[in-house]
This record gives sequence, C-alpha cells and structure tokens, in this order.
Amino acid sequence: MAVAEDSLRVHTSASVVVGGSNRFVRWMRGLGWRHLVAWAALIFALSSVPDLNSGLGGWDLVLRKLAHATEYGILGALLAIPIAGSLLAVAREVVNYRRETAAEAS
Repeated sequence: MAVAEDSLRVHTSASVVVGGSNRFVRWMRGLGWRHLVAWAALIFALSSVPDLNSGLGGWDLVLRKLAHATEYGILGALLAIPIAGSLLAVAREVVNYRRETAAEAS
C-alpha cells in the first residue's frame, strides 16, 4: 500500500507540471502542424525561384544567409510547438494511467 500511495503522490504532483487543458494540448498539436506545413511550403516555394538577387552587391550574400538562417530558425520553432503538445499529451496519459493503476491497487 505504501508504494502505491507514494507512486500516486509523485504522479499527481507531476500532473501539475504537465498541467493545461486538453483543449490547449489539442491546439498545440493541431494548429502547430498546420503552421509548420505552411511555413515549409513557403520555404519550398521561395527555394524554387532561380535568382532572388537584390542587387545590393556584397550585402546581398550576407542578407541572404541571414534570411536563410532566420527562416530555418522559425521552422525549428514551429516544429517544437507540435512536438511539445504531443509530449504533453503522452505525459498526461502516463499520469492518468498511473492514477488508475494506483486506485485499482488500493
């Protein structure tokens, strides 16, 4: 009994860390993927343009490299949103499963 109670206590405190509503988790997973796909499509569309030379000479190379780093940085941030939402959903399921098994054991 003591083990089950300790396990339940640890995991109920973990549920506070997991937190959030199911609606928030669904938003993070669903909306995040749509933004990610849209951003990847934009990158693909801009990559298909053969010459995006701005005519700024030496600054053109620097600006293009900065734009490239920024667009992929944004892509990485957009990828982190649905991954975090999925991890929250998995953590929530683990917490619920632990609660159920601890309640059945007692």
